[in-house]
Amino acid sequence: MVLESTNRVLVVLDMLAGSDHGPSVRRVSEELGLSRSATHRILQSLAEEGYATQSRDGHYSVGPRLVQLAAHVMSVSSTTTSVEGTMRALVDELGESAYLARLDPVDRTATYVRRVECTKRLRYIHELGTQIPLHACAAGKAILAEYGEEPLKQIDRTRFTDNTITTVASLRTELKAITKRGFATSTAEYVDGAAGVAAPIIVDRAVIGALSVTLPVVRIPEPGLESLGPEVRRHADQIAQFVSGKGLTSL
Repeated sequence: MVLESTNRVLVVLDMLAGSDHGPSVRRVSEELGLSRSATHRILQSLAEEGYATQSRDGHYSVGPRLVQLAAHVMSVSSTTTSVEGTMRALVDELGESAYLARLDPVDRTATYVRRVECTKRLRYIHELGTQIPLHACAAGKAILAEYGEEPLKQIDRTRFTDNTITTVASLRTELKAITKRGFATSTAEYVDGAAGVAAPIIVDRAVIGALSVTLPVVRIPEPGLESLGPEVRRHADQIAQFVSGKGLTSL
């Protein structure tokens, strides 16, 4: 019964979106195979919620809430394309895989949500949806640096490798260096043999995530990981501009 009612509403919304003048109660009634009174109740419910608007001649058209919903969907789709395009440009430039981590500001956790892989046979692949430690990888530290010292004693500081930074004092020193140069680096702190460089994505003065590149330790360039930082930061800033320009506050 619920599914049938939902299908009827979807048919009505499709009719509203597909007609410039808007369908009449009679036309919708015939399409649904319902009485005019039952059809009128559906249309009135949609109108009350802002999904439909009734004109003086009794016809119904798309309401403001439906227009807002469509605009939001288009905005997210456009932003996704722009973000992935920026990540692809970073991969093409540096030759290493790129990841986008989204921050949950309530739980103060970060999760990989997008990935653009390089074409090299040797590369590290993190599953999307993987929650990353804020203290033990480049993306996590880039985010953590924007929080300052306040959460250092609260976060989990599990040791993953011999290189994992676990003490508050050492993390404090590390985060100050990250803040100063604008990007974070990590060498075998989360996964043995893997290195990374990441920059925070900041919108309206709040960190919402991080952009990172991941590479095998054996491919760290001769000048060091720091040589990759400015480009990662530049592309992270581009993503922030895309997101901010769409009026969004999360990735």
